[in-house]
This record gives sequence, structure tokens and C-alpha cells, in this order.
Amino acid sequence: MKKNNFNKNRNKTGSPRQNEAGNNRNPRQTQTSRTETTPRQPASNIRVVTTAEIKKKSFSRVKLSIAVVVSLIMIGVFIIVNNNIDKKKAQKCIPVDNVDHLIGVENMEIKDGVLKLSGYCFKNGIDTVETKQFAQVMVILMNMDDQNEKYFMKSSITRHEKLNEMFPLKFTDYVNGGFEAEIKTSKLDLDSKNYEILFSKMDYAWDADGFCQTGIRSGYYIIKGELVNNK
Repeated sequence: MKKNNFNKNRNKTGSPRQNEAGNNRNPRQTQTSRTETTPRQPASNIRVVTTAEIKKKSFSRVKLSIAVVVSLIMIGVFIIVNNNIDKKKAQKCIPVDNVDHLIGVENMEIKDGVLKLSGYCFKNGIDTVETKQFAQVMVILMNMDDQNEKYFMKSSITRHEKLNEMFPLKFTDYVNGGFEAEIKTSKLDLDSKNYEILFSKMDYAWDADGFCQTGIRSGYYIIKGELVNNK
């Protein structure tokens, strides 16, 4: 009797190995099956770009490109016009002999495509501090073989502390008689052309358009790319 009861209970509950296999089911498989049965929700943060917005962005880029091109054209036109004005100014400048100016081109340097000159230029016996008449000094390079070919250098006055020692004169200060000037070497032909250095200042004749009419001969030249003093 006891043996029969054991068999009946065994049939109901199953073998120990079967129960253990049932309890040890893979949880990943269970989770996967649950996930597959759950419907996916559409993402709410995805924004659809319309055709109108694409056209608007493209049009903005086109306008920006056009503005950049127009700006570059205007800059190019300004440079060309400015160069033509400088050429006209220089061509109208007539060289004259130096009468009462003290002129010295002390240094010439060519570096990074730029030619630089420095020295002094002022009227003898005139105080440069009181009159300030040399504030508009302009250095001009003139082709020695063609006087119509002249180039304005970017010029400015500078303090020259040694001028009062070099040219002592009572009650006269020449300290503002220095100058510096520069020009791009691409505008010149230093290999095959020689240039005479001229000076133009406001105390000489200028016409109504601001074009200098005279340029003082300095006695200095640029010959074969070298500074030459021919005083």
C-alpha cells in the first residue's frame, strides 16, 4: 500500500530532474518573448524637415555667397581705382632741383616683398616742431629712363633725435624732420630699371585736386636694387 501511494505522488509532481529543469528556464528567452509581444511606441523627438525649410536654407546660403562675391568685387574695384589715382598724382609731379632742403636717405631695406626707406627731409632753418609743415612728406620713385613712370611710396614723418646734433642751429628744432617710406617690390622692376628718389611736401605747389606738382630731387637713386648717393 505504501508503494502505490508513492507512485501516485510521483506521477503528480514529476521526477526531481524534470522539476529542476522546469525551474531553470532561461530568463533571457522569457524576456525576449515578452519584448517581442510588446508593441513599439513611435519616437516623439524626431523632427521632419519640410521641403519649404530646405528651400529657405538653400536660398539663405545663395544670398550669403552673392554678398561675399559682391564684397570682393567692390574691394577689387577700390584697389584698382586707388592705384590709378596714385599713378595720375605721380605722373603730374615734375622733378625740381633742391634749393633749401636738407635731405638724406640713410637706410634702404628689402624684406618680405617690401622696399623700405628711412632718413630725413626738412627745410633748412625752419623749426619742424613749431611749423609741422613736413607732416605731409611724400617719397616718390621715378624711373630714370621714363619720367612719366612714378610711384608714390607710403610715407610718414618720424622723430629723428640726432638731427639737432647733425645740423646744430640755435632756437631751431629739427627733431620732426625724419621720414619712413615703403612700397611693395611687385610694383617695381628692380632688376632692369633704375629709380630716382624724389620728395614732395605741402610747402611746395599742389593743385586743387591734391596732386603734387613738384618733387624735390634728393640726389639719391636706386640702381640695380642698391641705394646710391650721387650728391
